[in-house]
Amino acid sequence: MLDMSDMTISRRDILRSAAAMATITALGIKPHQVMAAEDGVLKVRMVADIQILDPGYMIGGDETTILYACTPRLAVPVHDAAGAWAWAPSEYVEKVSQADDTNILFVLKPGQMWSDNLGELTAEDVKYSFERMLKSDWSARWPTLDRVDVKDKYSGVIVLKSPFVATWMMGIASESGSILPKVAVEKLKDKKFTTQLPGQLGPYTMVSWTPKQKVVLKANPAWQGTKPAFAEVHIMDIEDNKAAELAFEAHEVSVANIPTETAARYKKATPAQSKLIELPGPLYTWMGMNTQHEKLKDIRVRKAIQRAVDVDSVLKGAYSGIAPKAYGVIPIGFLGHRDSSKYSYNPDEAKDLLKQAGVSNLSLDIKVLTGQTEQVNAGQIIQANLVDIGIDAKVTPVDSGPRRLEETRALDHALSHLRRSGGCDPMVQEGPDRRLELGTLDRSGVRDPLEFGAGRARYGQAGRGICAHARHHGRYGSLCLAYLRSLVLCLQRCG
Repeated sequence: MLDMSDMTISRRDILRSAAAMATITALGIKPHQVMAAEDGVLKVRMVADIQILDPGYMIGGDETTILYACTPRLAVPVHDAAGAWAWAPSEYVEKVSQADDTNILFVLKPGQMWSDNLGELTAEDVKYSFERMLKSDWSARWPTLDRVDVKDKYSGVIVLKSPFVATWMMGIASESGSILPKVAVEKLKDKKFTTQLPGQLGPYTMVSWTPKQKVVLKANPAWQGTKPAFAEVHIMDIEDNKAAELAFEAHEVSVANIPTETAARYKKATPAQSKLIELPGPLYTWMGMNTQHEKLKDIRVRKAIQRAVDVDSVLKGAYSGIAPKAYGVIPIGFLGHRDSSKYSYNPDEAKDLLKQAGVSNLSLDIKVLTGQTEQVNAGQIIQANLVDIGIDAKVTPVDSGPRRLEETRALDHALSHLRRSGGCDPMVQEGPDRRLELGTLDRSGVRDPLEFGAGRARYGQAGRGICAHARHHGRYGSLCLAYLRSLVLCLQRCG
């Protein structure tokens, strides 16, 4: 992170306050990363519109920000100066602790009231929310959860079938640990929801959503915890990177993640009263292969595509040489991380694999996100690489709304260059995109993901660079050829 000691920040005292801590923690943003708000309104860029807020069926992205701000959790993730992830009790509990290997005790604070006259937050809500996840698309976030036993109105025990240390970071302290009001969810059709929360209880309340424009959060006057510093937070849908850059420079947003191309330029000269901060975190981009697509069912074809892509060229041409390179799904600082892989760019080997598969005149479509220059540029480089081995590839930009739904539910595309935000624990995660089989990792965290696999997974981590996923049962699957974004690059307005 760049040194900020030489800056004069007019709101320095506010940002050091407990109120600011509560606000930023609720939004999943670190306090020192936010420098200013206009008239008490913090405006933050989001790169894609919200789709599903239901923690059991969500797609991810800024939906998680809204859940953190507007729904309870028993614990919250913390990231220390050394880069290690851990958890801490949330403001909703008097106590939460690991009693033994398979029992986690919790005691809620009394008097915490849901919105819309839904009553008080109780241990029954915790039981309902956690056990509901076992039947959801995100059930693998709770791989060893057996049940939740309610002791009284405010306390209970989370019972695991077997010890699993990642329960804290994958489940309890994550968006998958969001607690919902049982009485409200039970009344919903199919007991699911999309863009309207059935009940809210947190530092903020979501008061409006204008599709393809913005989400508005307002400070919750009924919140009993540390009061948030900002009266409102506007999460602005600015999907085009250039538009986001101009919006920041025009003071239309105070926080904007930017592409590496812009970051490289801003490192040399940032806009007035601004600071560029490099944030290592669980954002990543990659090229996924649809293993169920008719043209990609042959493992030799998928291996050929993997070896056809010149990763170094992608890093340099699409990401300005800023994104670090990696060689696997396990991030730096975690057991099992590696700094080499068992394959490399080799177009001759790629051609030979296609020959072995008896494949010729192959044509493939590469889906990228409209307005995302990095994705388009990466797609074009990959396209050129594939042409070199005789594959006719086409780059197709698509809108974020239908694209995000397609990538998790449809199987009609062959290749996708995707951008994701994942979890902070390097363990197997399975989400709504599980049918695409987006990669695997043995739960030991040490097996080579190119040879082993214990389940279909979307793999989120604080890793960096390029990686390749493997299919479950030890077979190559949807190959993560472009794992490029380990840094969340943000601009913060100062003064």
